[in-house]
Amino acid sequence: MENENAEPKFKRMYIRYNAQKVGFLGSCKPFAGLDGCHLKGRFGGQLMSATTKDGNNNIFPVIMAGLLPVMETLFPIVEYRYCVKYIYNNFKVNHMGMELKSVLWKCAGTTSVRKFERGMEHLKSLDEEAWKYLADIELAQWTRSHFSPRVLTDCLDMLEKLKLESKSFCAMPSRRFVYEVDNERERHLVDLVGRTCSYRVWDLIGILYKHGVAAIFVNREKSEDYTHPCYYKDAFVKTYKTPIPPMSSQSE
Repeated sequence: MENENAEPKFKRMYIRYNAQKVGFLGSCKPFAGLDGCHLKGRFGGQLMSATTKDGNNNIFPVIMAGLLPVMETLFPIVEYRYCVKYIYNNFKVNHMGMELKSVLWKCAGTTSVRKFERGMEHLKSLDEEAWKYLADIELAQWTRSHFSPRVLTDCLDMLEKLKLESKSFCAMPSRRFVYEVDNERERHLVDLVGRTCSYRVWDLIGILYKHGVAAIFVNREKSEDYTHPCYYKDAFVKTYKTPIPPMSSQSE
């Protein structure tokens, strides 16, 4: 309170159960998504929430509070990413058309830097002002081609399906645990020790993509051994190990 003599006034509250803290820090994917809504009741205000995802790609609630100042204070070096849906909602105010929309979403969704750059050049040829609008947004905050592999924010396909898709690829060893993977239409570099692939899907989601699966097959290893630990059964069980205790009614 700025004035100690003033009548106390409620401003904000913070809700977080211990089970949410333990589950998030113990086994969930290392990212949090922030969202909020305006409260339209008698007192107004905003309700902010933070959620993450467990290893099974289910939404896991973390906390509810006034989160933006909290996150900036407690985690000053975290990576911030924007929801592309909201970027597009602002984008389309001055840049309408299905072709522009399609190019924006392709640029946002590709994991390849080269494909992103080609997409942006195409956008520039269509509408230079639209290109400038997107180019002014920090790339690491909206396109998967520039995301850091520090967080695992997506889960595209499961291993059994990828094992079938990998059969069209030929993995040629370059040096120990490094392979050139080719199917005559695309070629990528896979590093099994570094757990990286030039296609970058493995880097971003922590699950092998078809190029990595092809390399591991040649190396006579199991694809499951190269999956991020957050997807293991033990991690999933640990996420929900701590219960939220039940509460009685106000009358008891």
